[in-house]
Amino acid sequence: MKTLNIIFRSCANVKKASKGSNRPFNLEKEEIILKCLKSILESSKGFEKRIYLDIVDDSSPELFRNKIIKLLKKYKLNFNFHRINVKNNGKSMEYCYKLAEHSKQDIIYFCEDDYFHLKVSISSIFNAYDTKIIGNSKFAIHPTDYPDRYIHLEPSYIFAGKFNHYRSILSTTGTFIIPKKIYLKYKQFCYNFAKFNIKSTGGEEITINKIWNNVGRIPLIAPIESYAAHLNEDTLPPYINWKKEIEAINV
Repeated sequence: MKTLNIIFRSCANVKKASKGSNRPFNLEKEEIILKCLKSILESSKGFEKRIYLDIVDDSSPELFRNKIIKLLKKYKLNFNFHRINVKNNGKSMEYCYKLAEHSKQDIIYFCEDDYFHLKVSISSIFNAYDTKIIGNSKFAIHPTDYPDRYIHLEPSYIFAGKFNHYRSILSTTGTFIIPKKIYLKYKQFCYNFAKFNIKSTGGEEITINKIWNNVGRIPLIAPIESYAAHLNEDTLPPYINWKKEIEAINV
């Protein structure tokens, strides 16, 4: 059975959503981080022996960092809390990528702090790799069904998982799941992504998306229905009552 290293990157000081989008349901950033982290912890129940969790927090207030640690201690997951103070999106990415190089787990999950997970998310990840859903385990997952994929159409292969279907896609954000061996082979594209974000934002098309497209051609899939949501107003996946799911997670 595969093991998973979740590398959760947080920063309470960055209040603004990506691309100028608003946060949904009037959520504040600290509340988003705690709810998203707790959603992962809840989803990980029953899989504690297969998961190691790294929290990489960049420059959040110490009081808030203590809230994160207090939450973590309520669960049985093995974890390490990394306090960094680089105050830079790209530099905190670099820290996460270096952690992944030394991970002892089979699969790496780079997770940003505004991705909310349903209870089936972690079991879905393990099922996809344990059953070799595409015929082998050499693939990556973007855990959310972005709504713009129903507007900007592209041909897709469809795969049947235990809890949902998946479709092949061509792009991801900085949140994705990837086997460690594949990550090590193409890690330079991740570091290029980090370097781009040291001075600016974005840059996926000229960096990490090359892993899935013209250079690496590593298959990338996303779930239908989604098992995670990027908490911006314009990126909530369809068919799921996200307000109800988020309100059910108390922090």
